[in-house]
Amino acid sequence: MFDRLSPRSILLVDGIVSGAMGLLLIASASVLDSVFDLPVAFLRGLGVVLLPWFALLAVVATRTVIRRTAVRFVIAVNLGWVAASILLLFTGWVEP
Repeated sequence: MFDRLSPRSILLVDGIVSGAMGLLLIASASVLDSVFDLPVAFLRGLGVVLLPWFALLAVVATRTVIRRTAVRFVIAVNLGWVAASILLLFTGWVEP
């Protein structure tokens, strides 16, 4: 099922991790707020955003043929997520 470093396996792992993180954020936001010093609503909102992302990745990864445009879209969104995370770390966008 997992061909070493194939786009399909990378998309599947990305989807599984995103879905797990989404569920964790939704279920444990009230505990994680003290760890990350971020508002519960913000953490739960991130979790809610990650669930459809998980679904999209699952759909893309399980297609017989994975389109390059879909892979590029996933890469772009992941890069945007990283950029937003870095900005969040170094700016005061979200206050506890």
